[in-house]
Amino acid sequence: MTDLFPDVVRTDRLRLVRETDAYVDLAERYASLAADSVSDEEVEYAGVETFEHLGDAREYVERREDHWEERRGVVYGIRPRDGERGAGELAGEAELSMDWPQRAGHLSCSLRKPFWGRGYSGERAAALIALAFERFDLEVVRTCHAVGNENSRRAVETYVERFGGERTARTRNEGRLDGEPCDLVWYTIPRRGYADSGERPPVAFRDGGAGA
Repeated sequence: MTDLFPDVVRTDRLRLVRETDAYVDLAERYASLAADSVSDEEVEYAGVETFEHLGDAREYVERREDHWEERRGVVYGIRPRDGERGAGELAGEAELSMDWPQRAGHLSCSLRKPFWGRGYSGERAAALIALAFERFDLEVVRTCHAVGNENSRRAVETYVERFGGERTARTRNEGRLDGEPCDLVWYTIPRRGYADSGERPPVAFRDGGAGA
């Protein structure tokens, strides 16, 4: 079933390229999350660890490859397309995790600070929501953010409302930030809500290579 995950997801402004040895430049991946080049603000709520060595980047990519091969989901590198500031640069990561028995998907995303404030999080979410419902025929898509993460809250609330979803829960101490437990706010987009919203984001999927 792994061949159902497209290698490239293309939106109006973004290319999402699957994180795999075949498509990732390890030096670039290392630089994107090197401990001496990423501010605390960028990773405060991101749920990703910074890299101390190139080997950390290699392990990071290998874990994502395993995730894909085991059908547990897919991780994409986010790259602005031509015409955008920083076109072609690695702007962040987008993940769609799968719970096949429940026919559910979970969205997560992190962006480097130079790419904040452009609406990329919502554009990435719209593309992966379409992937979840239209290609994988899932019943529900979920996402969450840590309490206090106002940037994510605003972005999530906007696209969840757009696609017919709603806030569903606040769970106590379910997340972790800097090794400490934190509360999470959860949102759900049901398949019926997506269908009734009438929203169909402009998105294209490509299999069999990252050249698109």
